Amino acid sequence: MTDQNTIPELYLETLQELYTAETQIIRAFVQTAEADAAPEIKNMFVARLKQSEQQSQMFAEICDRLRYVAQQAN
Repeated sequence: MTDQNTIPELYLETLQELYTAETQIIRAFVQTAEADAAPEIKNMFVARLKQSEQQSQMFAEICDRLRYVAQQAN
């Protein structure tokens, strides 16, 4: 981040960082769910994995929309 960033640019950067974090969480959940674990624990990780996938998709869609709006404004 630079001092020249506008609030919308900072907002988009933050959303992109959240997207990146969520994709890292997804990878960890996949590995954990695939591990040899008790069925109850595995089911919890699979449920949380689905939530993370939905959140990741939401962040990606918001970023795409913000980029589109920014392009239209220029």
